Amino acid sequence: MLQWVAALLKKKQAIMLKHGESVLFLNRIAKGEAELHLFTVDGPRALVSALKDFVAKVRASDLKKVYGKAANQQIVQALKLVGVEVQASDKPKYNWTALVKE
Repeated sequence: MLQWVAALLKKKQAIMLKHGESVLFLNRIAKGEAELHLFTVDGPRALVSALKDFVAKVRASDLKKVYGKAANQQIVQALKLVGVEVQASDKPKYNWTALVKE
């Protein structure tokens, strides 16, 4: 996994954002689209703060749509809590998607 992450970062196909003890990995999968992976050891309040920061940065980017695979549905609920309209994915590899910009 770490070799995959390092390779994508080196090719500038992906970036990482950090807030507190949370890291958001964004892997560009198509023009205007990215796959997201969240890694955290933050408690609930700190995680909500991190998510708000990440959402603001993603909205300020050129991304139009993001995708994820949330094994833990609490992450999807937390995204909804910070104003992200999460929907079922239109791509079979992922279980959720969200529009960044319309």
